[in-house]
Amino acid sequence: MIKKYLVFALVLSVAAAAWAAPAASKRIDVHQKTREIGKTFELNHVPVAPVRSQVGRLDVIGDQYVAGTTYYDYQHNGTVGRMIGVDDLGNVHCAWMNGVTEDFSIRDAYYNCWDAATSNWNSLIPAGGVAANTVRAGYVTNAVLPSGFSFPAYHSTAPGDPDISTHVSIDFQPCVGAFTPFGVGVFGDASVIWPKVTRDDDGTLHGVSTGSSDNDQGYFYWKATPVYDTSGGDPVGIDVQYTTFDNGDPYILLGAGEVIAPDVATSPVDSRVAVVFNDARDEPGVSQLNNNLMLAISEDGGMNWAPPVDLTSWIEPDLNCASGDTIACNGDTLRPYTCLDVEFDQDGNIHVAFTCRTYYEFGYPEYTDPPIAFINLSSIWHWGEDTDEFSCIVNHNQFATYTENDSSFLLGDNAWQLMVQRPSMAFDNETGMMYCSYIQHDSAQYDENYSMSADIMLTASCNNGRTWYNPVNLTNTVTETLSPCGEAFHERDQSLNPTVTYDGGVGYLHLEYVLDKGVGGVPQDEGCTTLNNVYYQRIALSDLPEWGGVENMLDWTTPTLHIDGAQAVGTGAVPFDPEDPCAEVGVGRSGSLPTAFQLYQNFPNPFNPTTNIQFDLVNATQVSLKVYNVLGEVVATLVDAEALSAGVHKYSFDGADLASGVYMYRLEANGTSSTRKMVLMK
Repeated sequence: MIKKYLVFALVLSVAAAAWAAPAASKRIDVHQKTREIGKTFELNHVPVAPVRSQVGRLDVIGDQYVAGTTYYDYQHNGTVGRMIGVDDLGNVHCAWMNGVTEDFSIRDAYYNCWDAATSNWNSLIPAGGVAANTVRAGYVTNAVLPSGFSFPAYHSTAPGDPDISTHVSIDFQPCVGAFTPFGVGVFGDASVIWPKVTRDDDGTLHGVSTGSSDNDQGYFYWKATPVYDTSGGDPVGIDVQYTTFDNGDPYILLGAGEVIAPDVATSPVDSRVAVVFNDARDEPGVSQLNNNLMLAISEDGGMNWAPPVDLTSWIEPDLNCASGDTIACNGDTLRPYTCLDVEFDQDGNIHVAFTCRTYYEFGYPEYTDPPIAFINLSSIWHWGEDTDEFSCIVNHNQFATYTENDSSFLLGDNAWQLMVQRPSMAFDNETGMMYCSYIQHDSAQYDENYSMSADIMLTASCNNGRTWYNPVNLTNTVTETLSPCGEAFHERDQSLNPTVTYDGGVGYLHLEYVLDKGVGGVPQDEGCTTLNNVYYQRIALSDLPEWGGVENMLDWTTPTLHIDGAQAVGTGAVPFDPEDPCAEVGVGRSGSLPTAFQLYQNFPNPFNPTTNIQFDLVNATQVSLKVYNVLGEVVATLVDAEALSAGVHKYSFDGADLASGVYMYRLEANGTSSTRKMVLMK
């Protein structure tokens, strides 16, 4: 049966290639460059690390594997999304946009699977498998189920589609790389593209795509259910069926705009889905420069959505300011750039990491419309739902400063490139540590066109994103000053697997990125065309340096996101000890200590074989948490008369040694008790 499906896949692949006639490249360039004509800037470099004389790769942290290659250097214009996923067997699934030919006449969605058992790529697809089979498929993200089924999402043309649209493919079996061909995408002939995709614990796919023209403008949420054929035993992926909502459409429009920044995430403890996007403060609704950061939440798996919430609420400049106070007149000087990452932690709290760039030139009244900004000046910020606070992950002034009136250094025209950008988060559910990788350009390393090259950096937080450690360099490449084409090494479009995985007691981060040897995006008329490796980097946590204590943390009080310092740590409802920032404080989603004793329904439910049990304590008290069978017999004790602090507590229950059936779990605390049912289904 399996061989039959694989042969069928190959036949369909050949057929798809036959009808996919070459199409002229259609560039949709919505990036607004803001460098003032005729004006150059001197860049005074403050090194992050000692000067390195060797050109090329130095001390890469972790083990590297080449998943494939691409002539198409950049992978995404804005938000990268999840290009990498790890299944329950430890296999790593990578997807990317492959510029197959040097002239970019063929561009396709590619996939490869790294075998955890052999530390090698699947023998069926040593150079990568084709996920789309058209000449224009691209901007690929990837959702991976625990079972190993992989779902690359991309935009492409297809029979019946007069324009590009969002599509999702399904693998025939885990790690095979033989994907079903697709029909008309979820948006029909609408040009709704640049998809980001994730999955929930039930295996349902959730995505958000961006409209690319006036008629289709906006941020579109969609969800889809994979379809499998189990007649031959093992499930075989055969289709992806999109959900039709109450509005009669297979999508829900969450907001207006064309900024390619949205991302989507699903909760591991309940049915919440979150989408974050940039929303223009200017009319008529499209801006690359002046946006709010918007959060939309669904409580029921994406079927219904609350109105989006403005997370940033920027203070606008006072153009008639008479006080002479530069700070007061300027208002907030930052705005979200076109890249972000949204994730849920293991307790169901939403986290957003997003890039900001300087919106105004220095000092009032140098405001113009559009503003003349230093496009390369940027910072990366974190917002956490549990505290409702902002914290700075990295700021450009930690390693570089700029002055005017000197023509010795031209910043270059790197489209979509800032000094720091492309945040990607990962959570360690064993230790509670939180990680964020990002791209950092080095002003001492640039090519013959004065375009700066970049490395991938990693930082960590021990308190759910409230404070961040000084970063480490994961890739360590060196570009000599004025390097020619092919010798300018530039890591780009990196993506972390959202969770740390463990193997033999060792925790691993999983990273995918492209090493571009010609800085700049060639389709944006920058840099030069080179054949670039797509890397998978497996990073053991034990190979990372010790993060240290408070002395190795960034100053979390400066810079401030808002000019009035409203996000400063300690101003929220959650206690914070600056002398011991890693001290655990149990808090709920509201950002405050619980106000009522509560035992929650376990999740997932039904479960096999593990599930999570969460409860809230108003005060520190002695607690017992036990699991009973239908006869009232204790089958497991999770907490045995233990003194616990006030806050939110979560325990994992493993029913691997129990029979399928109904069980009860009972919480007793300070003379109060609560009982709920759960179902173990094997």
